[in-house]
Amino acid sequence: MYGDGGSNQGQFFEASNMAYLWKLPVIYICENNLYSMGTPLALHAMNTNLYERGDQIPGLLVDAQNYFNVKAIMQWAKDYSV
Repeated sequence: MYGDGGSNQGQFFEASNMAYLWKLPVIYICENNLYSMGTPLALHAMNTNLYERGDQIPGLLVDAQNYFNVKAIMQWAKDYSV
């Protein structure tokens, strides 16, 4: 898990790149609260669709306030990652 501000860090890109290259069964979850250390999303990210930033790793936008959505997408992610 990482926050929307962490999605701009080099460590995120390095980790996702290596996970893809080594075919690691990793599930990344970004908690997007629209602020990075008090900076609004539109001022710290060129692409505000953070789920699109994984290049070849599929990203999905999920309403995390809906239990059934979260359960379904986590089941999909589990099946996809193994």
